[in-house]
Amino acid sequence: ELAGCRLGLSTLGNVPQEEIVGVRAPFLEYNRAMFDAMSEQGWLYDSTIREHPFWGDGTASWGSLLSEGVYNKVWPYTLDHGLGQLCDQDIGGDTCADPDWIHPGVWEVPLWSLDHENGENRGLMDVTTVSVLQENFNFRYHGNRAPFGVYLHATRTNEANLKTFLDWAAAHEDVYFVTNRQLIEWMRHPLDIDQMRATGPNAALRRAQEAGGGAYGSGGGAGEAGG
Repeated sequence: ELAGCRLGLSTLGNVPQEEIVGVRAPFLEYNRAMFDAMSEQGWLYDSTIREHPFWGDGTASWGSLLSEGVYNKVWPYTLDHGLGQLCDQDIGGDTCADPDWIHPGVWEVPLWSLDHENGENRGLMDVTTVSVLQENFNFRYHGNRAPFGVYLHATRTNEANLKTFLDWAAAHEDVYFVTNRQLIEWMRHPLDIDQMRATGPNAALRRAQEAGGGAYGSGGGAGEAGG
């Protein structure tokens, strides 16, 4: 199915297959077989696994071994040593806690939730309330600077609200709108802020190519992500 989707997108969308390198599972339902297929077919990143708090008794506990709250969320990471997040899925008794969930070279770009400051989850997708987007952007901007993703279905998007938010975010210093591919290549070949201001986010991709890893480096990714 992964190979067929890539072929269909390439054929109908006139996009080279080698440029289609990222996955989000339908209905956010993933399993180990999907990640096995990603490794076999050379996919570079997944962005399916939800990163969100579990709310109960007035407190939040995080769906990750790594996030510590709204100001300190997990960054993208490789599956070289398995999954760092807690599983949403338990399919046929096969959970991602199993050590077989090790897929060197594949990256996970978490599906970050939008939250209240107290950790209560406000949603994952199709949230275009300007105040909610601004509040969560500020958590990142004034926190550990983890990327901020905005996940949308085209038919459910309030375009005016989205534009208002994007214009507001763009007015902040040192904010870049990037793809997952640009994000991961920056993590693999980081540039300091002066270099970013001088060259822009594509410079990390060029550095990966110069390092001999081709368009994607030796294990980078692609897709959509934020400031």
